[in-house]
Amino acid sequence: MPPFTTRRWVLALGLGALLFSVYLATMTGNFTSDDERYIVDTTDSIVNRGDLLLNQTVYLRGLQTTAVEPAQTFLAVPLYWLAYQTPWVGNIHAIFLFVPLVTALTGMVIVQFALDLGWRERTAVAAALLFGLTTIAWPYAQPYFREPLTGLMLLSAAFCLNRWRVFFEQHDRRAWGWLALGTGCAVVALFSKEAVLLAMPLLAVWALPKLPAFRRREFWLALGGVAIVFATAGVIIATHEAFLNTGTGRYEVLDRARGFIEGLRFVWLGLGGFFVTPGKSIWAFSPVTILALAGPFLLEGARWRETWPTLLTAVLFAVAYSAVRGVEWHGGLGWGPRYLVPLMPFLMVAALPAL
Repeated sequence: MPPFTTRRWVLALGLGALLFSVYLATMTGNFTSDDERYIVDTTDSIVNRGDLLLNQTVYLRGLQTTAVEPAQTFLAVPLYWLAYQTPWVGNIHAIFLFVPLVTALTGMVIVQFALDLGWRERTAVAAALLFGLTTIAWPYAQPYFREPLTGLMLLSAAFCLNRWRVFFEQHDRRAWGWLALGTGCAVVALFSKEAVLLAMPLLAVWALPKLPAFRRREFWLALGGVAIVFATAGVIIATHEAFLNTGTGRYEVLDRARGFIEGLRFVWLGLGGFFVTPGKSIWAFSPVTILALAGPFLLEGARWRETWPTLLTAVLFAVAYSAVRGVEWHGGLGWGPRYLVPLMPFLMVAALPAL
């Protein structure tokens, strides 16, 4: 596993600064969806009143609690609070910096991940630049949607869990720190968007060591620790509506399962829309991701986890969203397939062999 050198950090920070500058220069600072207003209103309520009652900027329904997952609303609190305390800084302008920063950080993680996987610096930087400037990551760095944060947390979790796996196989004690970080990132991702449940198998693939490396006692200890963390997260998910006085309707697994079964007739529509038609196809709006299809055939078989799981997860997302959302599988009038934004960094990692 390559060490974190000063050169690596400078490379990643320079790339992140470049991406953030581009996003800042092209930022509109305008709401494009009521979903954004819900999230901003929630953060505003936390900062100013310490509750989750929404302002009446979206629909006049009287007193209404938040209807979004908690991660982004809480992570943006420091930025919003700082703007609120500074007279000459606009609150909304400041909070709109959150997603560009998140997307730039995602590019930095792509660089570090690619270097860990053994790719050259120029290839790692090229992948990050292509992600940040030629995919739907750029247009979705402008609105205040949850998907960019979900993508960052998922990629960070995979990055940390890959390091855990390698260090565990080498009997290196540093593995445990990376396991803790990876688990933490996965939990934050889970609280950023409920669809992350679909990506848990992808993270498990990155975390699972080779069979000869298994040391029974340590492996079960690690598995038990991760199970406790996710069990705690499950309890929070199951009780968060009552505890936070929210009405999100999120994480209702049984209801989603029933909706999935009832909506299976829409799967063909979603699959065609996500992967075939020009109107919302991922290949049409992010052509560079086509290179990910070549990845499995350019890498040796032992490196299968870098390509196949990502492609299968993309299909799983398309099937699940088209079944659960039905005719609204596309995610609204956004630029391209909004619901696949969290998988953009993984598709660029899968495209590395073709760069």
